[in-house]
Amino acid sequence: MDPSLTSSLSELRDIHLPDPVPIWPLAPGAWLLGGVLLLLLVAAVFLVRARRRRERAWPEAAAEELACIEARFEVQHDVVALATALSSLLRRSMLARFPEEKVAALYGDAWFELLCRDESAAEAAGSVSVRQSTRVVRELSETAYAGAGRGDAVRPDEWIAFVRSWIGAAA
Repeated sequence: MDPSLTSSLSELRDIHLPDPVPIWPLAPGAWLLGGVLLLLLVAAVFLVRARRRRERAWPEAAAEELACIEARFEVQHDVVALATALSSLLRRSMLARFPEEKVAALYGDAWFELLCRDESAAEAAGSVSVRQSTRVVRELSETAYAGAGRGDAVRPDEWIAFVRSWIGAAA
C-alpha cells in the first residue's frame, strides 16, 4: 500500500451524527400556533359567557319595563297605550327568547299560536288556560292595533297578568 494513502486514511475520523432534536424548547412556529390556539380558546369562552349573560338578562329587563308600563298605566289610564306597550314588550321578549326563529315576521293566528304554545307559560298565572290566554292575547293585539272602543272586552289587568306570567315562565 502506498504510504501517502495510509497517512491520508489515518487522518480520517469516524462519522459524527448531529445532536438529537430536543423536544424543548419549541420552535417559533410551535409557539405561534400555541398562542393562536390559546387566543381562540379565550375568545370562545368569552363569547359563550357573554351569550349566557344576555340570555339571563332579558327576563329581568322585561320585568323592569313591565313595571314601568304598569306605573304609566296607573297614571294615564290609556288602554290603547297600555296595549301597544305590552304588545311591543311581548314582541321584543319573544325575539330575545327565540332568536333563531323568525318571530319578527309573525302576525295574526301564527303570532297568537307562538305566544300561547307553551302551556306552562299560560298556566303560570294561576288557573289561566291556553284558551283564556289566547283570548287575552287576541284582545291585547286588537286593542293595540284597532284602538279603543271595544267596550267590556278590555281587561288591562288580565293583559298585565298574562305578560307577567309569560315573562316569568320564560325566564
